[in-house]
Amino acid sequence: MYRLLASLLLLCLLLSLTACGGKPRADAPPGGAPARDPAVPPEETDTKPALTGDEARRAAFAEILRTAHDQQVLPDGTVLDGNSIEGIEGNLFALHDVDGDGAAELILLWQNAMMAGQTEIVYGYDETAGEVRQELRDFPGIIFYENGAAEAPWSHNQGWAGDFWPYTLHRFQPETGAYENMGSVDAWDQIRVSNGFPRDVDADRDGMVYVLLSDNWDFTYHQDPASGEAYWYYEEPPVDGAEYLAWRDGIVEDAESLELSFVPLTAENIAGVLDVPYVELLTTLLPTPAG
Repeated sequence: MYRLLASLLLLCLLLSLTACGGKPRADAPPGGAPARDPAVPPEETDTKPALTGDEARRAAFAEILRTAHDQQVLPDGTVLDGNSIEGIEGNLFALHDVDGDGAAELILLWQNAMMAGQTEIVYGYDETAGEVRQELRDFPGIIFYENGAAEAPWSHNQGWAGDFWPYTLHRFQPETGAYENMGSVDAWDQIRVSNGFPRDVDADRDGMVYVLLSDNWDFTYHQDPASGEAYWYYEEPPVDGAEYLAWRDGIVEDAESLELSFVPLTAENIAGVLDVPYVELLTTLLPTPAG
């Protein structure tokens, strides 16, 4: 009798233990993972949508302009000439498809500086790489053409050309994503300098000849065959107007020049032209680093 009662008690105990521990709680995580403490808020996840290609382009251009304004530094580390915020905001920028690739480029015109510090730069954006690229940098006053050509004036002339101002022609190359230097031209006006003027080259007898220059042009001494006097001029031989125009037309062709809308480098213009959030810019120059 006692053995039967003991067996019944043992069976009841086993059934009780199975009922308490065999079924998981409704709020217990699967696999035995610890339950989250309701007092601790869940971690926030970044739900901001990814930027489209055009949005990324405009954001990158805005960063270039803000850094140029506040720090006077370009993406490649070039330090810009800036003496005051008022002077810096006298520089200009524009957004325009100047190279003809179907997407707008940033054109930064840093003109409010000493002559040696003046520059005009074209920036494009590589959507595949997600980065800005410099397409062209030259002296301010560049004329852009609808076929991807660009005409950049020299900062100085040699004083022999009269009203003609020397310039360099560039042409955008889609394969490299940058402009290629196609050569430069200067001129010789007989009225300005008659000694040594090559009358035999001046076929149209207008008193003007031209010199087509490559990247590595240089000067040398020449001697006037008529007077025997020496003069200092380009190594490259001069050409007449017809040859000069053939060179130019081979690059510019019959393309029309583009009209760009430049605006001052201010926070309001950066936000408005690029359609990006307004970001306050510095109102005083940063101190110059020691050393």
